[in-house]
Amino acid sequence: VVADIGIPHEGRPAQPSSGLIGPGVVDAVPRRAAASTKFSSGSVLVAGGSVGLTGAVCMACEGAMRAGAGWVRAAVPASLN
Repeated sequence: VVADIGIPHEGRPAQPSSGLIGPGVVDAVPRRAAASTKFSSGSVLVAGGSVGLTGAVCMACEGAMRAGAGWVRAAVPASLN
C-alpha cells in the first residue's frame, strides 16, 4: 500500500495536508537563506562502491543532495570513476 504522508512536492502546502505529516513539521524544516552558498549548507562525503555495486553510492549522494546538503562528494575506487 502506498500512503501519502503529506510532504509537499514543491514548497509549503497552501492548506493543511490530509497526510500523516502536519504543517507544523513542514514549517520546522530549515530553509536556506537567500545569501547562502553550498559551503554554508553543509557537506557530505560518501565513500564506497566496488565493481558492479555503485548504485548505493549514487543513491546516497542523490539522497544527500535532495535533503539539502550543499556539497556532496563520492569517494570510489579509481577503476569505477
